[in-house]
Amino acid sequence: FVSSSDDKTLCVWEVGVPVVIKYVSDPQMFSMPMCCIHPSLNYISYQSMRNEIWTYSLKEREFFKSMKTKKFTGHLVAGYACGLSISPDGRFIASGDSQGRAFFWDWKSARIVNAIQAHNKVCVGVEWHPT
Repeated sequence: FVSSSDDKTLCVWEVGVPVVIKYVSDPQMFSMPMCCIHPSLNYISYQSMRNEIWTYSLKEREFFKSMKTKKFTGHLVAGYACGLSISPDGRFIASGDSQGRAFFWDWKSARIVNAIQAHNKVCVGVEWHPT
């Protein structure tokens, strides 16, 4: 399992073993309070308080390598633990933001495909319908 902390780190653990097996820290890293796993099970994405979504590989050879091409930007989340979600087919990633918007990015290109005003205040959660 993976834990994140306000100390701007990620720790990868093995269940039943109280020792960190992978420690992730980066000078550009901010706190990452929310995460979701891509349906392919090859990636995990974290909402960064730096107004970015960072993605890490879960593949064996690249285990927890930062995927620079899978950085999603354009939304504002600093100060809020806004949720994120990846579509069941893995084609899109979505997030709320501090201005009440819901953002949708293309997974492959990391470009915004849509942003809607979902709420008048902070949009803290987005989730895909399973069909």
